[in-house]
Amino acid sequence: MGIASAIGPLIASLGSVMIIVAGILYLTSAGSPEKVGTAKKALVYAIAGIAIGLAASSIVQIVKGIVGA
Repeated sequence: MGIASAIGPLIASLGSVMIIVAGILYLTSAGSPEKVGTAKKALVYAIAGIAIGLAASSIVQIVKGIVGA
């Protein structure tokens, strides 16, 4: 579980940076539907990454419980 405890917060931090990047993409899109769509995708993926990063230790524990390790 040491790796999940170390990498989880790192992934969550990178997700926070990606939210900022998505905001910059949205601001610089100038109303272009393609660029706005790219910014929205980046935001959704960043939020998903934060959720997975914060739940990394729990996910490892759930998998251990299922496998029986």
